[in-house]
Amino acid sequence: MMDCVRFDDVAAFERYAGTFLAEGALENNIILGLVRGLKERPQANALLLTVGRANQPCLAAVMTPPFKLLLSAGDTAAIPRLVAGVIEAGAPVSGMLGLDDMADAFAEAWRAAAGGTATPATAMTLYATREAVVPDGVPGTIRVAEAADAQWVADAYAAFYDEIEAEEHERRVARATAAAMLKRGLVYLWEDAGAPVSMVCFRYVTKEGARIAPVWTPPALRGRRYASAAVGRLTGELLHAGVDWCALFADVDNPTSNNIYRRLGYNEACGYRVYDLEPAAAGQAEA
Repeated sequence: MMDCVRFDDVAAFERYAGTFLAEGALENNIILGLVRGLKERPQANALLLTVGRANQPCLAAVMTPPFKLLLSAGDTAAIPRLVAGVIEAGAPVSGMLGLDDMADAFAEAWRAAAGGTATPATAMTLYATREAVVPDGVPGTIRVAEAADAQWVADAYAAFYDEIEAEEHERRVARATAAAMLKRGLVYLWEDAGAPVSMVCFRYVTKEGARIAPVWTPPALRGRRYASAAVGRLTGELLHAGVDWCALFADVDNPTSNNIYRRLGYNEACGYRVYDLEPAAAGQAEA
């Protein structure tokens, strides 16, 4: 018998599921990053769910509405019970993100549970590395963004979300996210001739790993390998500072970014899929 448990606070969720998630830290990097963020900035409407057997978790999911549900790696057999738990919670779910097989299984269970729709959206590749490759011959240097860079960083964040055609709520918080990232020292700039020309940011996933995102260069300055140099140099600094691995995502349909990351020593780790979800009818889920 699988039990789906909803947690009221992130500390209790982490005590129960933290070890399980950390065992697959690379595959679970997004959900771990969100849990880390919720510990620092709790949100009352966060949805924290696990499915387990005999008090042992085999699947977890986290969502901070209106953002998408994040699904952990785990047992696909537990997904129908998780879907039922999501429906029972009554939280507004606009979409979900997970590993290819997990996402596909969730979409199938979502459709079956109560007639909801699940439409494939974005496909992404997760890349990871344990060593840094920095391209030669790129003018400039990397530095941590400072308070004086706040406007440039905010504009870059907003432009990035516009360019990837992010959802409206993601665009609304872009500048606030930029300010928070800059304040925490997580934004780096590649500077050439005394001016910022590319931005690269990161988040710690665990003490052992970090995820790099977003990466953005103004369109007029592209083709000069600024972003490649920035990603390579930041990767090196993070690894030198003690993380075991760095990871980043690339849209499957963007051959340019995929090729760049491979040249920087990043290797394909796994695939992720995003599904857009329409609400299932209330009260029809099966446990």
